[in-house]
Amino acid sequence: MVEVRPRRLRVVAALGGSGPMFVTSMLAILGIWFALTDVIGIPKYIIPPPTAVAAQFWADRSLLLEETWVTTVEILLAFGLAIAVGIPVGLMIAFSTIADKLLTPQLIVSQAIPKIALAPILLAWFGFGIKTNVTIGFVIAVFPVVINTVLGIKSIDPAMVRLGRAMGASSWRLFTKIRVPTALPSLFAGLKIAGTFAVIGAIVGEFTAGVKGLGYLIAFTTGNLNMNLAFAALVAISLLGIAVYFSVELLERIALRSHPAAQGRTAR
Repeated sequence: MVEVRPRRLRVVAALGGSGPMFVTSMLAILGIWFALTDVIGIPKYIIPPPTAVAAQFWADRSLLLEETWVTTVEILLAFGLAIAVGIPVGLMIAFSTIADKLLTPQLIVSQAIPKIALAPILLAWFGFGIKTNVTIGFVIAVFPVVINTVLGIKSIDPAMVRLGRAMGASSWRLFTKIRVPTALPSLFAGLKIAGTFAVIGAIVGEFTAGVKGLGYLIAFTTGNLNMNLAFAALVAISLLGIAVYFSVELLERIALRSHPAAQGRTAR
């Protein structure tokens, strides 16, 4: 008999066992937060209590929603650019020795430069606003996409490629039926890292070149010692990062339902 589950249950099942652990960790963080403010007695102008932050969050929900939307657009643009550029570059490096020798050193050098040091240069190029923020997010997020694409493509068992060629499979069919499915787990691992990095990059950009967004709001409110609103914006950033991560994880579970690695993970 085929079991039919409601849509909500299917989504929860797709997320696997990460939900309970996530809730547990959030409750632990909340408990530590309460302990720091109520038990230890850290001054409220340094760390406001969770109740005050929650009240501020609700009182300024319209402002936070507006700033969250700005930051979300920047994150999605940076993440999308990282995918659009990172996957083709990773494929070039994986399949071409010349591309590997030309591009890999440049990628390593780009990651050795602190991204905060690039912010003033990008600010001079693009000015204040979304272009600089998206560029910083892209520069940070593209590296794990490239590296994990290369690792995924190169992780294939050469015997499978030889078997496919012996059976008369074309290069395109080998790529779509063997190489891509084998590379997907590694690629999605890189996308989860890149999504988190895109959030970090957008916030860093807003700190240095933003005129809107949650990062700009934190910089502005801490300058005015409005710590309740600053922490409310910090909570909004955390929720945004969590949403990006779990969205990629959900897509991963859906895409890898027939993959052996995914089946083993679901069984556990």
